[in-house]
Amino acid sequence: MSEGHDGPDWLVTGGYGGLADGFAAGLDVRLSRPVAAVDWGTDGVSLTVNPADGSPGRELETVDRAVVTVPLGVLQAVTLRVVERRQQQGV
Repeated sequence: MSEGHDGPDWLVTGGYGGLADGFAAGLDVRLSRPVAAVDWGTDGVSLTVNPADGSPGRELETVDRAVVTVPLGVLQAVTLRVVERRQQQGV
């Protein structure tokens, strides 16, 4: 970002990719992994994804947190399953 600006707005120099790279520093970022299902709750997130090598089948990845971006066409076709796991109370 440019420095020496007195107002509330900042100019992002070099493109927004550098801004995203800064936010992702130190994180395990995985790109181009088609996600078939997202199951999330207070204990983390389970993602059902296609294998990275393109082979048939599915893989299950469990993480603390996830950011999943979805194209509008996928949302409109309802091909992604998202489920919130709720904690059982009074067990």
